[in-house]
Amino acid sequence: FFFFFQAEDGIRDVERSRGLGDVYKRQILNSDSYCGSDCFRFQGIMNIRFSYDFSSPQSTIMPSAFGLTFGGHILQYKLVVSKIDKTSQWQFVSKVEHLKATQIECSKSLCALNFDGKVFDILPISTGFSNPLAVPNIEGEVKQIGCTQYHHFALSKDNKVYYWNPDDYLIKTISCPNKDIIQIACEAHCTYLLCANGEEYIVEEQDVLNPEKVEVSGNLCPELSK
Repeated sequence: FFFFFQAEDGIRDVERSRGLGDVYKRQILNSDSYCGSDCFRFQGIMNIRFSYDFSSPQSTIMPSAFGLTFGGHILQYKLVVSKIDKTSQWQFVSKVEHLKATQIECSKSLCALNFDGKVFDILPISTGFSNPLAVPNIEGEVKQIGCTQYHHFALSKDNKVYYWNPDDYLIKTISCPNKDIIQIACEAHCTYLLCANGEEYIVEEQDVLNPEKVEVSGNLCPELSK
């Protein structure tokens, strides 16, 4: 006799499973805020990132979504509103070609980190999104990326933090008083830096060059893990 185990459509939740007992449905992607999310469930999606149009007064509209599969493929979706009943559904558009990623982050454009530690941007164009564009002038391999409203960030394996605006690609580095930065976490208007000794710094969107030390106990940003 042969027995096999099928794990809830073969999909695990946003966080990677720690074993068979940790297999469960993607409750986050099934919530009402992810309208029409069934298209994500059956694509083997590891996580979802949404692209916002910050130039529009209706900045809460999510015109595009990107899903990263467990195999590293990036899938693009668009939000379609029914003319009949006004319901919204995410529809698959295409797979990003010639790029497999370990991490994706998104603002009004997509930032992707491939398996070789190289960073790529995928910019919005009138017909959809452009082909992956390698971000220049980053030394060495990158281990983590992040996006705020106007900037993309990359943390290299030698603990340097690079940032740039996808509109001009003037690559710069953040000068933090503590040089031993081991993790970054981005929100819409700021970026948090976690150092090896537990210190945290915050980088405001309007003042990227001057990180400020966070004088609080515990993590100011829950995405930072010590």
